[in-house]
Amino acid sequence: MRQAWRSNDVVNVGLETDAFVKRSYIAASVHKLSGRILGGHAAYSPELEGVLEEAGTRMICIRRDPRDILVSFADWIGTRPDFYLHRDFANLSRNGRIVKLLRGGKGTGYHLNSFSEVLARSEGWLNSPNVLQISFEELIGDRGGGNSSSQARTVAAIHDHVRSPKPMDTVNFEKIYGGTLTFNKGRKQRWRELESQSLITEINEVLGPQIAIYGYEA
Repeated sequence: MRQAWRSNDVVNVGLETDAFVKRSYIAASVHKLSGRILGGHAAYSPELEGVLEEAGTRMICIRRDPRDILVSFADWIGTRPDFYLHRDFANLSRNGRIVKLLRGGKGTGYHLNSFSEVLARSEGWLNSPNVLQISFEELIGDRGGGNSSSQARTVAAIHDHVRSPKPMDTVNFEKIYGGTLTFNKGRKQRWRELESQSLITEINEVLGPQIAIYGYEA
């Protein structure tokens, strides 16, 4: 961090590693994208939430089974050479990528946080009264292994939260699922498809407390 930056000028938004960003940059970016969807993964802090709230952002947290987040991230990182962690994962098997993300450790010029730490850094978003809580499993609908009624309720909650000027009956539910970053594969309980029982056991043991915190059963 540059010496010219005061500690209260920056926010640590990093999950896998530390990533300090100027508050003014975050505020300017949000204002620039006013009226549009701004998505991403960021560690929770009262400072970051405050910047977003001051900018009038209608915040939404998409909660998902931590085991599926882990598997989805491992699949995604293997296909993204533009992602800064990719080089340390490129030559690993799928299970190898999952293990590396789960355990963390030394990387090329960085320290990779364990996945438990990644989840812990995100937990604040689950508890904020300013953030709409929805679940991935309720959003995916029939095509992802959920159901259409839960999907409809979730979309209606989002519609009300963002104060959309468009009527609900104009929402095209067929276009919600598939072909997006949120719906990489778009299925729930993907972790059950892993072939290594020992890896499944390790994931459940290591992430057990946070699986419960996120509202899922081990």
